[in-house]
Amino acid sequence: MTRLAVVVVLVGVTDLSFALDSIGAVLALSHAPLLFVSSQAASMLLLRPLYFALATTMASVGGLDQALALVLVLIGGKALLEASGVEVPLSSFVAALCTVRVLVGLWLCYRGRDAEASLQRPLTKMTPSGASREALRLEADDE
Repeated sequence: MTRLAVVVVLVGVTDLSFALDSIGAVLALSHAPLLFVSSQAASMLLLRPLYFALATTMASVGGLDQALALVLVLIGGKALLEASGVEVPLSSFVAALCTVRVLVGLWLCYRGRDAEASLQRPLTKMTPSGASREALRLEADDE
């Protein structure tokens, strides 16, 4: 077997293990067979690109990891409640997830305005070497 074939097989096994790992989350949401099969197929095909897109987004948008953690806590809480025999209506669960998404969206818009305001502040003038004029003046006063 060539090295490329080994890598392709390992990537496939990794994708399969991640898809099997998500079975519990899918069953926590619904027991419909069509939803189960389609979500497993989508996870096999889309999980790796989605991971890289999410990692890029999380690197550029601070605080998104807390929002993702909150969504995962909601899913885990629903799974635990249903395992203990408490029936959680799907409509209320989806409403809770949508509320979290709207709040995160509003928070990101609010943070975007703060970032725009900070970009509109005057910058210190820089010399060609990259040091600010104030820093050079302070160094000259120290000598």
